[in-house]
Amino acid sequence: MVCFGLGTWPMMMSIHMAGHRLSIPFRLPFGSITRAAVLLMAGLLILRGLELGIPFVSPDLSVANSGVNRCH
Repeated sequence: MVCFGLGTWPMMMSIHMAGHRLSIPFRLPFGSITRAAVLLMAGLLILRGLELGIPFVSPDLSVANSGVNRCH
């Protein structure tokens, strides 16, 4: 985990510094976009966890647990 943290630190710092160079009117819309993306991902992950059988959202676990080896 330490190696992962040290490997990602330079990119995270460059993104942080680049964000502060942008003007405030340019940065403001990204707050709303970020909130909407987080809420959308949270809803998607909750729906996947409930396993409601929704196509393209719920994973089909019957194939994974059937013992059939498939190459994807």
